[in-house]
Order: sequence, then C-alpha cells, then structure tokens
Amino acid sequence: MKNNKNWSLSHEKLYSMLYNHYKTIKPDVDEFTFIDTDKCLLQTVIEKYINWGNSTKEGLFFMVARYLENFDNKNVKYIKIYKQCGYNMMQLNRQKENNNLQD
Repeated sequence: MKNNKNWSLSHEKLYSMLYNHYKTIKPDVDEFTFIDTDKCLLQTVIEKYINWGNSTKEGLFFMVARYLENFDNKNVKYIKIYKQCGYNMMQLNRQKENNNLQD
C-alpha cells in the first residue's frame, strides 16, 4: 500500500479488521486487493456483521471510502456510496447519543 498523508494508523487498523473478518467469509481473498475486487459486496458484509458496533461500522465505511479515494479514485460511485453509508451510521450514532443524554 502506498504511503498517503491521509491514511492513518487508525485506517490501517480498520483495514486489517475488515480484511480479517472478510477472510473468514472468503478464505482465498487477497489482502492487498480485496477492497478493489469486492467493493460491491463489502457494504453488506459490514452492515450484517453483528459483532461490530455502529461506531465501528461507521469507521469501516469511511475507511473504505478513503481507501477508494486514495488508491482507486476512478470508482466515484462507490466512494459516494461508502461515504453516504458512513454518514448515515454517524447520524444514527449521534441520534442514539442524544437519546441517551435525554434519559
């Protein structure tokens, strides 16, 4: 993976987390190309994995969007999809936080 000032240690950890989970679903997946090759499936994988909380899913969606922006910026459609999923999850998380504060 090439170095990019917008790619942090936090992104690396999320990338590894997603790869390790995805490898349990698709054992022959390539660590360095799985986002590029399976970007249409990863949204569902992230959404449906119940062991991840909403804030983790939010981070994963934004990480995939950042990855695609930095390393494969031809996929504008998928960048927008993952950014929107991350934003939707962020809004859901904020709503839950606000509800907890009101209780």
